[in-house]
Amino acid sequence: MAYKFHEDEHGEVIADLCGSTLRAPHGCHAQYMANMGSTASLVMSITICEHKDEASGGDQQQKGQKLWSLVVYHHTSPMLVPFPLRYACEFLMHVFGVQLNKEVELAAQTKEKHIL
Repeated sequence: MAYKFHEDEHGEVIADLCGSTLRAPHGCHAQYMANMGSTASLVMSITICEHKDEASGGDQQQKGQKLWSLVVYHHTSPMLVPFPLRYACEFLMHVFGVQLNKEVELAAQTKEKHIL
């Protein structure tokens, strides 16, 4: 979120960047890229479902998404990645996250079954 602060030190939200897909890199990331000699990057997140057990039963309830990893692409010159390609990459990350989530759930069930 971007805030505007007033003289009486209260702030107001002037922009919410949570849902944006194109942003400028953070200062430390820009320095990291400069050290590597890259000027362009594309970052995609891989998320999995985070579950918690309910107290009454053994059923799992979805709590939200949990960041599992990042896939980062670097390039040595400025590069425009067209929207269809970005969307396809985002779709692949989503599908990978769904498959990964199934594997994590299966491992947890196997571990629970082994304990019992």
